[in-house]
Amino acid sequence: MDPKVFADHGGEIQPYPSTLPNSRNKISIITLFRPLHDILNIFKSIDWSYCDNLIVLLPLNTTFKDLPHPHPKITFIEITHPSINTISHIVTSEIKSPYFYICIGNEVPADIWNKMQTMCANPEYINLIGNESHNDYIFFSDKPDFSKGIPFNTSNTISNSRKTIQEITINTTGTYTELCRLACKHGTDKSTYNLFTHRHPYTPIYSMFLGAFCGRNRQTPIKIAEIGVLNGASIHMWRDYFGTDTEIHAFDISRGSLDTVAHIPNVHTHLLDSGNPDAINTIFGQLGEFDIIIEDASHRLEHQVTCIRECTKYLKSGGVLVVEDIFRAIPTARFQESINALTDINLETFMITPEDDLRFSPGWNNDRLLIVRRL
Repeated sequence: MDPKVFADHGGEIQPYPSTLPNSRNKISIITLFRPLHDILNIFKSIDWSYCDNLIVLLPLNTTFKDLPHPHPKITFIEITHPSINTISHIVTSEIKSPYFYICIGNEVPADIWNKMQTMCANPEYINLIGNESHNDYIFFSDKPDFSKGIPFNTSNTISNSRKTIQEITINTTGTYTELCRLACKHGTDKSTYNLFTHRHPYTPIYSMFLGAFCGRNRQTPIKIAEIGVLNGASIHMWRDYFGTDTEIHAFDISRGSLDTVAHIPNVHTHLLDSGNPDAINTIFGQLGEFDIIIEDASHRLEHQVTCIRECTKYLKSGGVLVVEDIFRAIPTARFQESINALTDINLETFMITPEDDLRFSPGWNNDRLLIVRRL
């Protein structure tokens, strides 16, 4: 696969977007006196759709020639000594976000490090730059003041114990469910028995997580949204599986794709750019809550996390959101950030890695599923 394509889909070398995110951003990051390579790693790992700004505190007379290319959200501040008062002043004057990270390492004096630990009695660990990093925390505070300490603010926040993404590997080799049969009948790549293009081992997993919604097990018809239609094969599969009375809403950026399913009874079509949060909220806000929402659009990381952040609130209680075609090379932590941002919704989440002797997606290797259930 072309490295540039991998980068565009959220790989570790992903560049920041050419257009800046909107006002929904919530997080600022401060890093103190880190080595240059650590600063560069943080810079590359940030998902700029969540970050308001990155503040880098550096010693006086630092050489900037090897630092990241100027970015409108990065501020370099030179200080003489990283005292508590200095940091408190910078936090108060520079940070406008309700949440912020402070990334501190061995370069920070012991008194600062000890104070940080004291102030964060219940820290939530956030790994920004790799598995060896254990010093990155998120503090919740509207008006942080380091001189007085920062309690971990749990008000209006659901416990994260169930929101941590559980990583599961499932071997589906040899499994043949009703959904597998229907997927093969309609030619969707959601099954390893598909005769065309890719073969993703999704249908056995869908049978496990979505079987309870099957029409014969429900007293009332269910409501489904699928973002990304392509040739309409999976819309036909869902209709056969859940029943002809199922209300299906098909979303796509292409009118041609929507036309392939517009004639099907109880299928409603909508033009949608899945990377546009305002468009998502406008349409979903009009349509109300869904039992099942499936994201199968561009496969771009920034669109997938946008779907998590914006669509989860439109799930009914007990409803399920599925993000398909996640690249195996993308760390689960990139999705955990979006789950953490949903502070007022109780969830349980699973990152499913399916293994199957027949799975086939050459050059992509993008057959993981994120499953979010609203409790």
